[in-house]
Amino acid sequence: MNKRCVIVSLVLTGVILLLPACKKEETPISEKRIYATMKVIDKGEMVFELTPDKSPKAVEQFVNVANEGFYNNLLFYHVSKGGVVQSGCPGNDGSGHHNKAVKASIDTAYHTARGDLMMNAHFTSDPTAVSSQFIILKQPAPELDGKHPLIGRLIEGAAVLDSVHIGDTLLTVTIEEQKKSTN
Repeated sequence: MNKRCVIVSLVLTGVILLLPACKKEETPISEKRIYATMKVIDKGEMVFELTPDKSPKAVEQFVNVANEGFYNNLLFYHVSKGGVVQSGCPGNDGSGHHNKAVKASIDTAYHTARGDLMMNAHFTSDPTAVSSQFIILKQPAPELDGKHPLIGRLIEGAAVLDSVHIGDTLLTVTIEEQKKSTN
């Protein structure tokens, strides 16, 4: 019985000592290629390549919120004549947010472009705080230049973006991550 206890103790000690060596190292967000696919009911899909090099904390917040399923079945609650599309509000009216917010970096020299995906940074008294609401641009919006963190750019689904109207349902947002190649 004593011999059995010693063997079990040695095995457990070995496992405990090896666990840190087996721990998967997380690749920093800045070293990943990240894609977000937004599926809009009765319209199709839009695919965005996220830009963690521009505002890593805002991208990380968007990815975390999407991976929780928070965006599933929310509405596009605002589509302006100027082409500003908004979603990410649980009340579907622009007044609500996810329960977590982060401070994000904003490039004040940035000029908007068609297909830009940005986090809405103006929901609190802190102009750099972002939570869950996001903006997609159907066309450049100079009034938004340097005011919201850029988190991605549309790479597929321009026709879907053009067809989005107020009240359309965002069925899902799925995230795909790949390690950037070193070439």
